[in-house]
Amino acid sequence: MAESEKGVPIRKRQKELTRASILEALAEIIVEEGPLGFAVQNVADRAGVSHRTVYRYFPNRKSMCEGIIDHFERLRDEQGERATPQSLKDLLGILPITFSSFGNNRALVRSLALLSLSTGAMPDRVRDRDRLVTRFVRELAPSISRTDQDRSIALIRHLGSSISWMILNTRFDRSDSEAADIVVHGIDNIEEASIGRLLKVIEEPPPSAVFVLLAENVQP
Repeated sequence: MAESEKGVPIRKRQKELTRASILEALAEIIVEEGPLGFAVQNVADRAGVSHRTVYRYFPNRKSMCEGIIDHFERLRDEQGERATPQSLKDLLGILPITFSSFGNNRALVRSLALLSLSTGAMPDRVRDRDRLVTRFVRELAPSISRTDQDRSIALIRHLGSSISWMILNTRFDRSDSEAADIVVHGIDNIEEASIGRLLKVIEEPPPSAVFVLLAENVQP
């Protein structure tokens, strides 16, 4: 009985490792081949398990894609990346930590970004952060129009997203810390009516060259 009780955590841990191996293999394949046409057998081969084992953990493609989201959320929790910003300035302050987390889980984050672009799937954490930024902007800039508020919200969330990180990392060959610096610099220098007024950093700045470059090159 005692040996059985000791064996339960081991079996549970083995199941967790197998599940993680399948999801990490899937993430790598999505990055290489895209999120829509991956073959389950290829995932099984890369993870070192059988086709049947994959379906034991994930009965269909949708559950596999949802599993990637859940797996990444768990990893971020394990890595202590659960900081909740209390203001827009806090959000910029933890951006280097967020981008570093992206870099530590590169294939997973890139696969999530591709899934988001192709299917609209996103982690609950992203939706929570959307709500936080919306609240911050509404509270900090009640005097500007709702349209300007919404533009600011969308821009802040896009620049701090995994998609922005991926573009800066892959297309412009920027490190995680450099990408974070570029985003913070871009937000700090966007015209006053958009974000400069919200952060109360500068009064009437021209749009930064970095932000213009991002705006012209971001492709969904």
